[in-house]
Amino acid sequence: MLDFEQAQRKALAEAKVSAERASGKLYTVADAVRDYLDHLKNHRKSADDTATKLKAYVLPELGDKRVSHLTGRDFEHWLTWAMKRKAQRKKTDKTPSDPNPKAATARRHRQGKKKKPGKPLVDPAELARRRKSTLNRVIAALKACLNHSYAAKRVASRDAWQRLRKFRAVDSARLRWLSLDEAARLLNACAPDVHKLASAALLTGCREGELLNATARDFDSRSKTLLVADSKSDKPRRLPLTVEGIEFFEG
Repeated sequence: MLDFEQAQRKALAEAKVSAERASGKLYTVADAVRDYLDHLKNHRKSADDTATKLKAYVLPELGDKRVSHLTGRDFEHWLTWAMKRKAQRKKTDKTPSDPNPKAATARRHRQGKKKKPGKPLVDPAELARRRKSTLNRVIAALKACLNHSYAAKRVASRDAWQRLRKFRAVDSARLRWLSLDEAARLLNACAPDVHKLASAALLTGCREGELLNATARDFDSRSKTLLVADSKSDKPRRLPLTVEGIEFFEG
């Protein structure tokens, strides 16, 4: 039971919290991530990948901070932490328990004596480049998340993260194509149920999901093109086909 003064103080405190919540003062980065991921699930195809980046690199260091209180120094400290963050390895499924513990111990002892081939050493500069390249994608996801909270009028300004910049000259292009011989050997190694899918991928450069969602009417023999109606960017596009590609899709 509360007396009048206690009830009055409680009501005033609850009203203050409600006003602060409505004004965005209590809106944290974790809240912004939650709302942004809900938005992606309804409007984009990259929700799972973005969720992995934000949960691994953003929430541990910035999750409890209020978005309206973020400063440039917060992002500087975050980048320093993210560069030193150790990659979390996925836990593999444990092998079932051996009915003979002594035999299992002896087997592990014998296996321990065998020298395992070591992993090739990677230059520290290359490791730093890879980490920065990864962080560039995280930065893009983080800024998109915070800009979404600004667009939703959860915060009054976005100046704090406007100055957050990506690392320069760290995203190397993948200049690699399969030769005709390599493509032929790849197809020969494919199981029958994958052979057609791999052939279509080689002839078009399409992603797996784009090909699996394709229908017969997406191929136009008159314009010699294949329509990708459901792409990763949500923008349809038409792909010109070679003579070999036309024969493949006509079949």
